Parts: sequence; C-alpha cells; structure tokens
Amino acid sequence: GWQHSPCERVRLIPVAYGRGFNATAGYALALGRLLGGAGHEVMAIVPPGNETSERAKARPSRRVEMDLNSPGPVAVIRQLSNMRKCLKNFRPDIVNCHRGEGMVLWGMLKAAGGNFALIRTRGDQRPPKANFPNRYLHARLADAVIATNSRTALQCRERLGVPADRLFTIPGGTDRHQFPRDPEAGLEVRRSLGIDDNQMIVGLLGRFDPVKGHRELMRAFSAVRSKTGSARLFRLMLVGYPAGISLEEMRSMAASFGLEDSIIIADRVERTASFINAMDMAVVASQGSEAIARAAFEIMSCNTPLIATDVGVMPDLLSARALCPTGDHEALERLLGQAMFEPDFRQSLRDEQGLRSLEFSSERFMEQTLEVYRAAIATAG
Repeated sequence: GWQHSPCERVRLIPVAYGRGFNATAGYALALGRLLGGAGHEVMAIVPPGNETSERAKARPSRRVEMDLNSPGPVAVIRQLSNMRKCLKNFRPDIVNCHRGEGMVLWGMLKAAGGNFALIRTRGDQRPPKANFPNRYLHARLADAVIATNSRTALQCRERLGVPADRLFTIPGGTDRHQFPRDPEAGLEVRRSLGIDDNQMIVGLLGRFDPVKGHRELMRAFSAVRSKTGSARLFRLMLVGYPAGISLEEMRSMAASFGLEDSIIIADRVERTASFINAMDMAVVASQGSEAIARAAFEIMSCNTPLIATDVGVMPDLLSARALCPTGDHEALERLLGQAMFEPDFRQSLRDEQGLRSLEFSSERFMEQTLEVYRAAIATAG
C-alpha cells in the first residue's frame, strides 16, 4: 500500500481530463490553484498537449501529463504503471476524478490496496449510466461523490445508489477580488464603446455556441424592444469568443432580428470584470449545459442583476423569480421585459444575489471541498 498520515495539510491528485478545456477542467484546476495557494500539496493529472495542460502550467502546483484514453490492453498496462508511479512518488491523501476517464483504473488501484481516498466529482448534465460497474465504482469504491448541482446529485442518488452520507453538492465559486463590484471600471468600458449614459446594457457572458442561447436572447430582446417602441434606449452586449458560432454568424444572426445598430459583440476581452460592470443586467439564456456556471458566479460577484433559464445549476444559484423555463421563448421574453423595465425588480435581484454570492466565494468553495476530503480521508483510513 501507499501509506499516508492524514493531517491538516492535504495531498491531492486532481484528475482534470477531457478532449479540450471546459468548465469541468476549469473547476478542477481552480480548486487545485486554491488548495495549492493555501499550502496544500497538489499534483494535477492532465491530458498531454491540450489547453487544459497549458492552463495547468500557470497553477501553483505540479502537473503530470498522462494519456488515459488510449484503448487496448497494452495501453491499460502502461496507464496503470504510470498511475502507480504517481501514487508511490507523491503519496496522495486524495485522488479526485473530475471526469470519467481513468475512474475505472483508479478504482482498481483503490481496490488493490491503494491507501488513498477516491473522490468522483460529477459536473456533467448528462445522466450517468446506471450499469453495474458504474454503480459499483460510485456507490462502493468511491469514498465520496461530489456533484456540482442538485440535479446531478439526485441522478447520482437515484441512478447510481450513492449513499446520502457520501454524496455532496458543491457548485464551485469565484475569486471575488478578481470580480468586484466596480462601477467606475464599467463606466470606462461604456465610454470606450460610445454608449450613452441613458442607455441600458443587457449582457450575456459566454462562448459563442448555440447551447448558450444567443439566438434565443436576441429573439426575446428584439421582441421586448419592438413592443415598447423604445429601441434606442437599449443595447445588447455579448461577451465571449467563437466556439461553434463565428463572429460573422453572430453578426448575421443579430441582423436577422434587426439588431445591427443595437448589438455589441466583445470578442476575447481581457478585462471580463469591467465588461460585466458595464452591464445594467445580465442574462444566462443557455438551452443546455451549465452544470457548472462560471459566468453566473462572476456576474453575481460583480453584483450585476442576473436572470436565467432554469438549466443546470441555475436553480441552485438564483431564486425562482429570476428564472424562466428552458426553451420557453415567451417566458424568457416576459422575464426579460420585467427586468428591463422595472428598476425595483432589478434592484431587488441585485440585493438578494449580492448576499447569495457570498456563499460562492473561492474561499467557501475550498472550505466545503476540504470538509469532504477530510471526512473521506478519515473513512478511507
């Protein structure tokens, strides 16, 4: 076995995998950065040569590139050998698999006497497969399962049989120092874009991808403006980067809704917090995804009023009056109209979400996770 002595300082291997960098990998690396910065020992396992590996270089921790996807018995033997070396050399208290890749192999090493606590963090809206191997891995071999939202937690309970005392919901968090309420920074952005002081900016922060609901928000925004006859008072700001929808397609989409003169497309901005502070209100219009909602955390941290579809983790973050059903265009239009034309409603959202965001600070994220880790270490030991 690989002996460890559980103590105040935790030795962690986060397994941050996937074909490219996504919210799951971001969750894993952000947690590793927080724990490394707090004096814990972190050695991330990342795929070779992709964006996740590159981003891991900037974190205050060690990293090991490892291919966990190659099929075939030779590849599996090589993977197990590399994993054993990591366990022997690093001697972790915790191995946290943030994706399914490698979970079977880590489970095999755990079952073979590996003296570490095995954690599975699920941040995927797709329901887990309820087959016997998956149920055994999650309900028997894993010392704890962390879900990033309550819907995923329910799926883990009902489909995988994870006991309630080993199932936890931790949505994540954001650095409130990097995303503060800063009206002056927002005003600077507005002036640089030539936006009048009396114009309201409705914003969406997210990659340019159909799942993020840009088309749905444009449709609702156009409809609200046309009904009120006050088009010049409102601007729609989209902050993100092409990922499924090109800049040209975004502009063409805006033109199809008559928004050519009202839309601002901010591509790959460096000062995300400043652009959020330039918004009078923000919308998460996603039609799927959002099992982990980094943009929502950042918006709430900046204390910009937020409304959203009830997708993914959003019901865990916002009150029911700030939500509308996913895919219901008329409901999105009504909620957007209320937020655009009722200052008291926006202020009440700002007040309640400002308090709620305190629960989703990076410090709280780390504290909640450490509580799970320490309990799992005690159980595994």
